[in-house]
Amino acid sequence: MSFESRLDKTANILRKTPATGAWGSVDSLDKIGEVLCRIQSSSGREYTNGKIRTEATHMVFMDKTDLLTSDILEIEGTRYEVIPPISDAGGAGHHLQVWVKERDA
Repeated sequence: MSFESRLDKTANILRKTPATGAWGSVDSLDKIGEVLCRIQSSSGREYTNGKIRTEATHMVFMDKTDLLTSDILEIEGTRYEVIPPISDAGGAGHHLQVWVKERDA
């Protein structure tokens, strides 16, 4: 079974664009692309100076793509924050392994 055949979902990549125009404008999230992925429940912790900085709720596997740590992934209507660092799984440029945290609605 190939890696690609295991990618059973599509993730929309949402990127924050700065507000422009009149006073009172707000930042918006724009869809800048989509990528096939696989998501699984998981748990992990990122520590900074010995303290938990954030806790992951899922791991996402996806084809290599231009993903920033400030991006949001939307999978089946649920949005997830990317938890840095974004890992080049296996170090061969084959696919990404991304810890994410489910966002509150």
